[in-house]
Amino acid sequence: MFVSPSTVHPYETWVKEQAADFSKHVKKAKLPADVLMHDRDTKFTAAFDKLLREGGLRIKRKAYRSPDPCRCLRYLPVR
Repeated sequence: MFVSPSTVHPYETWVKEQAADFSKHVKKAKLPADVLMHDRDTKFTAAFDKLLREGGLRIKRKAYRSPDPCRCLRYLPVR
């Protein structure tokens, strides 16, 4: 699991910085990451996806109007 810093107002530069930090973390820790999934929020720009693709990741976008996974976890048994 990779936990990045949070911000109240994410903007393109901040999101790209998070992508670069994540890519560095994956390489440094030698993690077998190959897919990154994100929603269709406009803060995830083409430049964000490009940085991750350059790091060897495939990008998968959530389906339109798909539920928030955090909300789903309330209904699923977590062990």
